[in-house]
Amino acid sequence: MERTRAGAWISTVVVGTASAVGLFFLSEVSYLLFHTVVELFSIVVAMGIFMLSWNARAYHRSGSLTLLGAAYLTIAGMDLLHTLAYQGMGMIPGSTANLSTQLWIATRGIESVTLLLMPFWLERRIRERFMLGLYLALGGAMTGLILAGWFPVCYVPGQGLTEFKIASEYVICAMLFGGLATLWWKRTGVDHRVAQWLAASILFTVASEIAFTQYVSVYGLANFAGHILKVVSFFFIYKAILETGIVRPFQLLFRDLKRHEASLEAARNRLEDQVERRTAELRQANVRLREEIVERTGAESALLARERQLQVTMRRVVTAQEEERTRLSRELHDEAGQTLTLLTLCLGGAEARLAVGDRDATQEIHRAEDLAQRTMERLRRIAHGLRPPALETLGLQGALDGICRDFETQSDICIAFSACPGLDGSVPREIATAVYRVVQEALSNVVKHASADRAEVEVSLSEDEESLHVVIQDDGCGFDAQHSAAAAGVGLLGIRERVESLGGRLTVTSAAGMGTRILAVIPMQEGR
Repeated sequence: MERTRAGAWISTVVVGTASAVGLFFLSEVSYLLFHTVVELFSIVVAMGIFMLSWNARAYHRSGSLTLLGAAYLTIAGMDLLHTLAYQGMGMIPGSTANLSTQLWIATRGIESVTLLLMPFWLERRIRERFMLGLYLALGGAMTGLILAGWFPVCYVPGQGLTEFKIASEYVICAMLFGGLATLWWKRTGVDHRVAQWLAASILFTVASEIAFTQYVSVYGLANFAGHILKVVSFFFIYKAILETGIVRPFQLLFRDLKRHEASLEAARNRLEDQVERRTAELRQANVRLREEIVERTGAESALLARERQLQVTMRRVVTAQEEERTRLSRELHDEAGQTLTLLTLCLGGAEARLAVGDRDATQEIHRAEDLAQRTMERLRRIAHGLRPPALETLGLQGALDGICRDFETQSDICIAFSACPGLDGSVPREIATAVYRVVQEALSNVVKHASADRAEVEVSLSEDEESLHVVIQDDGCGFDAQHSAAAAGVGLLGIRERVESLGGRLTVTSAAGMGTRILAVIPMQEGR
């Protein structure tokens, strides 16, 4: 890795030196052609930064990239005017060396202010259209002042630079050093490679401005050196924004994705721990209250009232759990899913650019694409497990039919599902969620414990005037129903608690070798 990085630096230095020599000979042949080539390079880089930041604005949280994009679009336009107004171009009637120098000072002022403010938006969002309009209005106002003759004179033919121009260059250098200081202060929020390239770009911009304080003629050596240093500074900002944003985007995205995935995983684990602790506390409290009321008073009415209270409390716990599952499911789908989608698109673009290039880089991109696809599939499963979207889109019958088909696909069981028509409109959301979870947990138990070569399961859903009936019956190995309360696992206890929290009852019928039948009867008076 170190050798590869050193080789990249050496090749960059060699290419840069050769380019500088070539530009020098070009300036000797035609200084106007040299100046045009240099400015066009900076304009192309600035437009590239704008296009990247603007098209990726929906996927990155940092407002700093949007700020740079809006600023460099304005800088590109003003640099183009500076090029056309340069002495000897003849593109703008009546233009003098003072006009191009004024445009230069205004453009560099906008650039220095942007680099000074950029680190403050690393962890903050920004209003993209407002910022773009603000920079375009600023660039238009500065250009209007210059063309109207209201901007201070910066260059006098035969005398050279004015005091205003030289003082402005030093103010610009001071703001650039301020931007370098804020970048160092906020460096923890920036990828270290991006921070290094940005710092190098700022330093070479400062050197360029210092060179421009020394020239007397627009065709002089100091002017030439300033433009060469500008090329280097724009090359470094190209390395910081464009190359990192196109060739190696997954490194930045993986960092955000891993941090976001870890926080979601921790939140989900905390939720499950809290629900398990609360369920155990409620179960113990139920047992203690039953024993206490029966032993001390024998009043069955008081026992029923307290049980009713516990049922209401358990219902609230289950409702809160489902709401938290819904929130986590949406967060997984919206933020992490969008980030992975952008990652896949960026990798596809990078793969196309490297199709005839470095094979190791192409293989690395393939591996990253595979990892992204697996992560997307895992997030989809987690999100569907937390809050099945089928309940919202297909209704209870469609969701139950879908989960039966999913279990058939994932396991060696055959499931027959039936339901009386017209149920979806009469089942409240709370009861529909409970029924979905009951069937889900029961089918999970069949997969784990049926122990049949080809298990067959029947799932039916029906209703009468007062209740909703859910039946799950399998032909697996079964168990001793007389000892089911003592030997029941977490799944059967969870089913019972869900049904009883809604005022319903659960009946489990099973015998060794005879399969298992689960009947859940849930009252529907409140729903109607």
